[in-house]
Amino acid sequence: MESCDVFVIFLCLSVHMCCGSIDKLRFLETVDDRIIELLAKPKKRNAEFILDQIDLYNHCLFNIIEIMRLRTPDFLETCRSFIDTRGPACIQQPIDEQYLKQGFDWNDEKLYEFQLLFTQTFNLWDLFLETFMTAKVDYRTYVATEGPVSDEDDVKL
Repeated sequence: MESCDVFVIFLCLSVHMCCGSIDKLRFLETVDDRIIELLAKPKKRNAEFILDQIDLYNHCLFNIIEIMRLRTPDFLETCRSFIDTRGPACIQQPIDEQYLKQGFDWNDEKLYEFQLLFTQTFNLWDLFLETFMTAKVDYRTYVATEGPVSDEDDVKL
């Protein structure tokens, strides 16, 4: 088995474990909801937990991007649904950094760590959208070139 194959298998298993077997993005939504709750009511006892949750969100989102690059039609449809219905709600909320700094009792270094993680979330979301559009176009090109086996095999993208 080539190292590339091992890497792809590892990514598939990572996303499967990280994001559930039925809906690979449901786990992401759960973590997103948790982040929103923690940001709405920052407490000192959750100061490290919120950073861990944002980091977990970023890792899972990156793994999903890697799986999306495999261009599986069902998975692309699931990703489209995620884009249409929600996306990362945590980055759509206004952030009052001073409120968070006070509520989580962060020093400037911890606030900076939060800013870096949140910037990474924004960048990963941009990459998610870019990867989705590329995978969608590539899949449509494949269908146009190879043609679907039947009308039922045509995937709406």
